[in-house]
Amino acid sequence: MKPTYKDCGLIRDEQENLIGVNLGWDFTAEHEWGIATIKRMLGIEGKGYGANRHLISKPEAIEFGSKMINKKKWGTISPRKKHEYSRDANEFLPKETSRGVVEAAWSGENFVVAIADKDAYAAIMKAIQEGDAILTIDLLFASESNPFSRSGLKILIRSAIPKDWDEAWIEAHKNQERIQKAKDDTGIADRLAKADKRYFALSPRWTPENKKAETKHPVIFWLNPSEQDTVNFGYFTVEELDQWIRNEGPIPKVAKSGNKA
Repeated sequence: MKPTYKDCGLIRDEQENLIGVNLGWDFTAEHEWGIATIKRMLGIEGKGYGANRHLISKPEAIEFGSKMINKKKWGTISPRKKHEYSRDANEFLPKETSRGVVEAAWSGENFVVAIADKDAYAAIMKAIQEGDAILTIDLLFASESNPFSRSGLKILIRSAIPKDWDEAWIEAHKNQERIQKAKDDTGIADRLAKADKRYFALSPRWTPENKKAETKHPVIFWLNPSEQDTVNFGYFTVEELDQWIRNEGPIPKVAKSGNKA
């Protein structure tokens, strides 16, 4: 479990109404593995669209406590189950800080957040206890002022999410389904697997205008290969990925002599 240093803080709307807390993130593997274990623990089923996809259905799996930071008592939120960690979750939090009102640490299997603002802490605790809370790492891009567009693990008060943000979220989830179908229709993932081409990520996006002349498919892919000493990373068309299967095209690295690395 790793402490966070970016985007950590309370989330409020433009009228300063509390919406939740962002546990933040950092450039660390623990913040990139996903949160499948946490979702199972909290009963997050991942069904439907928008905020409802992330509802916490097992609030009893969360415990509330306190941590002394800057010689003051901050309220804490963390799972009751301790998984592989022998240390208490609160031990991942600092004893001194100059960063404001929120400190946090998390991984795909555990999390802890400390909040100095007593009113905000009480409101989030009440929402969790009453089944009015969601937990998510989703990103949204409804507007530049939308705090959901920031990265990080977030605990949000479901009833406080503005309608236009929720509508944008619903559309984002539906778009994810459309782009996943477009990815599946290409069959490229299966072909790469059969050719034993390995990667950390093969993420689709809609084909931009400047690439449409290069592919017959509606999607291109961000490739993060596992053997980066011999393989390039970046955005590639389906046709270029098929060339990779034959060890041709722009994906295999080529030495200056013209021979493949």
